[in-house]
Amino acid sequence: MEVELDLTEAESLAWLGLVTLFILALLGVVGKSVSPRDGQGNPMLLTPARWQAVRLERRIAGETQRLREDADSLGRLLENPNPVDATLLAERIYSHHRSGTAATAGARQALIDAAEAAVLYASGSGSRNEAVRAYRNAVNLIAGLERRSGIRRNVPRTVGAGTGTAPKGGAEDCGACKDIGVRSHPRCA
Repeated sequence: MEVELDLTEAESLAWLGLVTLFILALLGVVGKSVSPRDGQGNPMLLTPARWQAVRLERRIAGETQRLREDADSLGRLLENPNPVDATLLAERIYSHHRSGTAATAGARQALIDAAEAAVLYASGSGSRNEAVRAYRNAVNLIAGLERRSGIRRNVPRTVGAGTGTAPKGGAEDCGACKDIGVRSHPRCA
């Protein structure tokens, strides 16, 4: 069975125009769905400068996520310090965070400093107090980055949970918070 189309020039142009309009409408719908949004949620025109800003925002969000993951690992290490694990984690943190964007520089350096303090604490040549202070400083800087970049976390951030005794109220007082004289997370609040 053969199908033969005999279109005149006017019909050909009409079909070509319809196909072109369909493609343009499809590109408009796709473009609107993937365009960056302003504060009210409206799509913005994607200029080269805005494109670079969006790429930088995504890079900062990725760096912040990696900082949070490594900080969580460091917090777990402070609960059960082990010199070998502390050294391996500190090396990983240093290799992951020795370079990055200027926006995350303070948090990256604070996490590297906290990892060094954790190694000293785990090996017995540093105090738990110093390690926890350095860790809390890094966590606070990372939390600031998360707030500014809109990253939301549902996991409570704890340090040293389970190392203290349970007070009469039923909540457990962790050693880390007790050491530095604050109640900084849900278990101690």
